[in-house]
Amino acid sequence: MVHALIYRLPDGVHLEVGAVVSVTLRGKPLRGVVTEINARPTMAADKIKEIATVESVAIAPDVLNLVKFVERYYRAPTGLATALGLPPEPVLERSSSKSADFAPQVLGLEKAEIALNGEQTTAANAIIAALGAHQGFLLNGITGSGKTEVYVAANLLGMVNMQLGLFNLIPGF
Repeated sequence: MVHALIYRLPDGVHLEVGAVVSVTLRGKPLRGVVTEINARPTMAADKIKEIATVESVAIAPDVLNLVKFVERYYRAPTGLATALGLPPEPVLERSSSKSADFAPQVLGLEKAEIALNGEQTTAANAIIAALGAHQGFLLNGITGSGKTEVYVAANLLGMVNMQLGLFNLIPGF
């Protein structure tokens, strides 16, 4: 991977590829993902900083493979592609229910408003019910039928009401 950084494991810590860690880079704390474990780094051991903390979450192997595909296929920078697969940062409070259904009227976020019809509402609610399960969805419909609005509405609810980080892969034209 391009621009991967090298950090030392704390004594007694065992990590797997995909583990989410906190490190210090230029004096600032950053989240990172273990992409490789190398017992013989090319740098002097005293020059390698230690991982600050290890989070209790990891990027699942299938999601890590998807991130690597996005990086290669779309020629995305490693950090940006990896950020897509990161679980959301821990939050103090999280909505207790995934069943925060859409009303078939309007979902508003600041000045953006998305009106969903009945079929779109059903599709958005199916996506919301599966949030956090790493499940994929494919909506079929002709151009202009409102598929993007369903994904955007589900993402808005997931990000705002449930404090989740989500991403969509949209085919190129």
